[in-house]
Amino acid sequence: MNAYELGARRGESGHIRAGRAKTPSRAERGTGGFLVNLGDGSGRSAEVYSFPTGHSPLRGIVELIVEADVTKETCGRMARATALQTSPLGGMTTTDVRVTLPDCDRVGDVIELKNLLQDMRLAGR
Repeated sequence: MNAYELGARRGESGHIRAGRAKTPSRAERGTGGFLVNLGDGSGRSAEVYSFPTGHSPLRGIVELIVEADVTKETCGRMARATALQTSPLGGMTTTDVRVTLPDCDRVGDVIELKNLLQDMRLAGR
């Protein structure tokens, strides 16, 4: 999962992803969100992006994009996932995802699953 906070581009400080997950203290200060990766990579796992809006004066959009890496283990295979997303009113949407990854001549590519998650709108406090 990638979160692009307030217009950030890939690699900028507002681009939150595995390897650039940030910490909960960032959210406590009201300066941005953070990502938690649950699992050890050998089976099912989850990535959870959080931006506690009650602590932040920030306004704008957090763009959420899910990506799938094409590796020698995943190429040509079907990937399955479930995307869960809360709404501002406390509800939750569940989306089952099935996507066949490109053939093995595309190892190293990254597939973007755009529009899987709704972007977050921050209204400030």
